[in-house]
Amino acid sequence: KKIVISTSTMMTASSGLFDRHIISRRFLILLLLVVFCQSSHAFRKSLDVKPVALRSTKTLLVTIRGGSDHAAAAVAADPIDGFLSVVDLFGTSLFAFSGAVAAGRKGMDIMGMSIIAFVTATGGGTLRDLLFNKGTVFWMQDVIYLQICGITTLATYLLWPMLEEKLGWKDSAVPMCTADACGLAAFSVLGTQKAIGMDLDPMIWIVSGLMSSCFGGILRDILCLQRPRIMYPERSIYATPPLCGSIIYTLLTLYCPQLDKQAVASVSFLSTFVFRVLSFNSSIRMPHWQMPSDVPENNCDI
Repeated sequence: KKIVISTSTMMTASSGLFDRHIISRRFLILLLLVVFCQSSHAFRKSLDVKPVALRSTKTLLVTIRGGSDHAAAAVAADPIDGFLSVVDLFGTSLFAFSGAVAAGRKGMDIMGMSIIAFVTATGGGTLRDLLFNKGTVFWMQDVIYLQICGITTLATYLLWPMLEEKLGWKDSAVPMCTADACGLAAFSVLGTQKAIGMDLDPMIWIVSGLMSSCFGGILRDILCLQRPRIMYPERSIYATPPLCGSIIYTLLTLYCPQLDKQAVASVSFLSTFVFRVLSFNSSIRMPHWQMPSDVPENNCDI
């Protein structure tokens, strides 16, 4: 009788290992890893044959995501541009994470999470490039953005529920919001530089900075059937810091030509970052009509 019970228990345990959901998940992970490996190989191969690849990776990323070719030519000597290129990739991952979490909480599967994560991370820059008639958008010129979004979505799908449930992690925690503020500031600076490099009207410089940093989140909220957070006063101020940072960049460029481009980028980045951090638990909101349902929230969620 003991042997029978033991055998039955072992059969039950072994059958759990081959549960169809577990097999499906493992197959999905394997498939995605193969896709990422293939895309990485293709990207490295393309770097060997394209003339633009003779430049450093930092130069390439700054040129693609934002800024001008002339500005990117000096990236190796300018630590600010190098810093912005790193924060750009980091911010892409954070934005993709926020999109994946929002989609997962709406009950979407991993395909839906991947789409929302990608739209959140690249939507603002894509819309900007399309409106500027840039031809091929930035993430089609460099697949690293696709790779970052895919890896971030997969990691979020597999790990975030456990981290949230067992360790009490929250996407509205101050460290997460601080990291998001870094990405927000970098996107604002790079978007402003993109418009400046195209010799557009200064007002379009400001619009480009705001669009690059915030419109991905608007698309995320629309696709998730929720109110765009930057348009309503319930949550902490989010779009105003990158808007102010882009305005500062524009004013310094126009009226302080003696300032180095790196100094202008630094001031704009720090202004956006500090403004956003200070707004985390602030009750200050943009002017709005007072409605009966207005209940301000001081959380700093992304």
